[in-house]
Amino acid sequence: MNDHDGNVTLLIDEDTLKDEYLGCHPCINTSSIKLKMADLKEKFLPAVGHDFTPVKLTGEE
Repeated sequence: MNDHDGNVTLLIDEDTLKDEYLGCHPCINTSSIKLKMADLKEKFLPAVGHDFTPVKLTGEE
């Protein structure tokens, strides 16, 4: 939301996108918020003028 020039590319893991909710810290680590994933994708990101790119993250097996 602070990227007014559009220099940041938001990457979201495909598995995270399948979850109903996303938990995060609102720029302060003493608080947490719980957002519906649909609200993040359909309301918040458009409101701040950003899109996201789904990615498949893999770890060591």
